[in-house]
Amino acid sequence: MKITIQQKQTNWTRQCNPYGESQITKKIMTAGVKVETPKVQLAAGGEKVKAPLPGTITAIKVKVGDTVKEGDTVVVLEAMKMENNLEAHCDGKVAAIEVAVGDAVKENSVLLTIE
Repeated sequence: MKITIQQKQTNWTRQCNPYGESQITKKIMTAGVKVETPKVQLAAGGEKVKAPLPGTITAIKVKVGDTVKEGDTVVVLEAMKMENNLEAHCDGKVAAIEVAVGDAVKENSVLLTIE
């Protein structure tokens, strides 16, 4: 798994008007988080989609029996105040969903299984 974090940056600007008064303004660029998980082969017993980092489940985009393709968003996980779309690592059918919306999960917790 690879996690890339772009930290918040603050730029300060000082502007002076013709009367000698100055105004300081602040511009904040927000942080961005990108989570990449390695591609894996479908294992015996199904492929487990796991939480790449601790967070809260905010949406489950599939239900048991749904057919998914590699790259389809299956779960949305809020972590570090950012929503992360977790994708299927392989083509298959959703065999089991282990979490519900609102659940707090730890890193590497199994969220669902694809067969």
